Amino acid sequence: MVSSVLNLADEIITSRYHPSSWNVYTFQCSDGDNWPADNEKSIDAIRRIIEKCQFVGYCEIEPSQERIAWLNETVLYKAYQPLEGPEFKCTEIHNKDDIWTAFNSFFGGQYG
Repeated sequence: MVSSVLNLADEIITSRYHPSSWNVYTFQCSDGDNWPADNEKSIDAIRRIIEKCQFVGYCEIEPSQERIAWLNETVLYKAYQPLEGPEFKCTEIHNKDDIWTAFNSFFGGQYG
C-alpha cells in the first residue's frame, strides 16, 4: 500500500525537516501498482507532501516489454497526473534511454 510510505514521508518532513526551516525535495519511484482501495489515500498523502515541498517528482519505472503484459496505464501514474504543476511532475522510464529524459523533465522545466 503506497499511502503508508507516503504518510511516513509526510510525518518525517513535518517532524524533522519542517518547510519553514528546510527546502524539501521529495521523489517517489515506483512500478505504478497500488491496491485500488488505497488510491484515494495515496492521492491525499501526496497532496500534503506537495504542500510542504519545494518540488515533488514521481517517476514510474517499468520496462516497455513488461508493460505489454499488463495494462497500458498504471494506477499511480494516471492518478497523479491531474496533480501535475510547477511543484509536482510525473515521468516514466521504460528503458535506459529514458533516464536522461526523465531527469530533464524534473529539472529542465518540461512536463513528463
